[in-house]
Amino acid sequence: MIYPPYLQGSIKDKKNPRGQAANARIHVGKKILITEDIRQFFPSVRRAVIFDIWQRFFRFPPEVAECLTKLTTKDGTLPQGAKTSSLLANLVFWEDEWRLAADLHEHGIAYSRLTDDITCSSHVELSPAVLTSCIGRIRTLCERKGLHLKRQKQTIARSETQMITTKLLVNVKTSLPQGQRSEIRAAVKVLARTPASARDTIQFEKGYRRASGQVAYLKQHHPTEAAQLRIMLQSARPNS
Repeated sequence: MIYPPYLQGSIKDKKNPRGQAANARIHVGKKILITEDIRQFFPSVRRAVIFDIWQRFFRFPPEVAECLTKLTTKDGTLPQGAKTSSLLANLVFWEDEWRLAADLHEHGIAYSRLTDDITCSSHVELSPAVLTSCIGRIRTLCERKGLHLKRQKQTIARSETQMITTKLLVNVKTSLPQGQRSEIRAAVKVLARTPASARDTIQFEKGYRRASGQVAYLKQHHPTEAAQLRIMLQSARPNS
């Protein structure tokens, strides 16, 4: 299956890799950034929505669609963590999302969705009317499927301030917020300062593994900084 570029969640695409970083890159260097979060996404996707995907999108007969719906839902909703759930999540808005993305594109607004995180951005400032219309159309898209936006998570940011989507800064390039980078550096320094005699505990080993993962994540956006921290980690390996 070929997915449209605005879908960025849990899709294997060697030609055009998807995911958190790819999603953020769509919105780098824009004048205005709008982010919306769908409230309780997975538990709020009802079995009727999933049945509709199997029957009308994939065009299975009703009895087959019913069987597949039973296999891919739990207690009448989409179970979070199941391998099939992330793929079905991309198809929840299959009927209307393409039209919304196309219409916004015609107005110079980029649209993307990483599962339950929706982001829009523009190279030019948007008038209050266009901004209101954009947010209203996203809200309508969700409500048609019985979903709702988490209003307290909505952000409207402009280039003179920090612009963050899916936990990455996108003002000039994709990067981790300074606070998160500082936390990773601090965690590595704590491990490096731990005496060798105290590095054989389970707690230290867990902290080491956690920091190692954080440094690997940092490397995706700040390779030089990550390389320096990796050297510090190598000198602080657990004794076990």
